Amino acid sequence: MMTSDTVLLGGLGVLVLGGVIWFAAQRLVDSNLSARAKRLSVYLIIVGFVVIVVMVMRWHAENYIAKSQAANEINTSQHLN
Repeated sequence: MMTSDTVLLGGLGVLVLGGVIWFAAQRLVDSNLSARAKRLSVYLIIVGFVVIVVMVMRWHAENYIAKSQAANEINTSQHLN
């Protein structure tokens, strides 16, 4: 099942999001906004990106821990029988 490879999916999502952010930042630089508005907008985009990266890492960790616990329970039950 492809959805079980959280590293691949999360990494791909972060790369795509990084591209979208780069495109948005380039559009902001070329806009007619004031320098302060551009700077604040870029800061907000960066903060959003960091939050999403943390969420992806947490998702990966939760899945990894759940798989490890399931594997340990299977191994433990096999050894007890």
